[in-house]
Amino acid sequence: MQIIPSYLLFSIILLILPLQLWAQTKENAAMEVAIEEKLKKVFNKAAVLKVKPNGFNFAFDGQLLLKCSYGKASFANDSDSYLVEDVAIKRVTLLYSWHSSKKGGGDIKQKDLNMKRLRHLYDLAPQLFDDEEVEWEFVVQTDYLHPEVEKGLFHGFILHYDRMLTNYNYASKSQF
Repeated sequence: MQIIPSYLLFSIILLILPLQLWAQTKENAAMEVAIEEKLKKVFNKAAVLKVKPNGFNFAFDGQLLLKCSYGKASFANDSDSYLVEDVAIKRVTLLYSWHSSKKGGGDIKQKDLNMKRLRHLYDLAPQLFDDEEVEWEFVVQTDYLHPEVEKGLFHGFILHYDRMLTNYNYASKSQF
């Protein structure tokens, strides 16, 4: 039996390792393209509504809020994000602001920001993007008097649900 010299073994490893890394990179790139396609599909099918802002910053019954800071894509309050797994989400609303004074590529910047926000939501709850039953809408808050007002408006996602998925055992009031 012939023993392979260590320098030859090392050389073979150096030749194989880049191929393995290339295959992994190619697989990751394919996954990113698939995710990007899902985001574009949602972006293109979402209904767009224009509303006057009402200044709310709280959730009603049957809603989860995932707030983004003004001009940012990441969630400012991800402490409630664990609840996404416990509810049956029926509609996703992306709420953002737009003032007529925005010029010079504002539409492109807003689209990029909305796509980044969708990506953050995908990272949190990818199942929403595969569920054909989930309705999507983008609500543009517009027609406010001064552009500085938009910084105080709610920006982010409202997740509308109609029931909890987790079964909790609640004690009756008579037991207390």
